[in-house]
Amino acid sequence: MPADIARLSPISWRHINFLGRYDFSVPDAVANGGLRPLRQPNSEWDF
Repeated sequence: MPADIARLSPISWRHINFLGRYDFSVPDAVANGGLRPLRQPNSEWDF
């Protein structure tokens, strides 16, 4: 297993805690129970 861990990219696994907790940053409004903004269906990200 140490050999497998050496090949992992830090970008793809550093947000995962060994206790099974995830660490993601969210906007304050969402963290306080609000909803995130709706997506824009005409944006370039949808293509």
